[in-house]
Amino acid sequence: MAELVRSHGGSVGHIDRWGRRTFAYELKHKTEGFYLFLEVVAEPEAMAEVDRMLTLTDEVLRHRIIRQPDKLAGRAHAGEASSDAEAG
Repeated sequence: MAELVRSHGGSVGHIDRWGRRTFAYELKHKTEGFYLFLEVVAEPEAMAEVDRMLTLTDEVLRHRIIRQPDKLAGRAHAGEASSDAEAG
């Protein structure tokens, strides 16, 4: 997935491999799986492609894509950046 993000102009940040864990309940007749946290910065179109690929991949039982608010992710809105520059 990291290569897919890069090929669409995004960048991959922190990768946290949580390892094999037992599920709270059975999913597709499986009781455990490998958990991975992948932090990326990418355009919505790239994330839509990542979502599509994860949905089509048989090995992926479940996935979740969460968009962080701009302030939490360290991104400023275009209007805020220009007003900050004018104030200084």
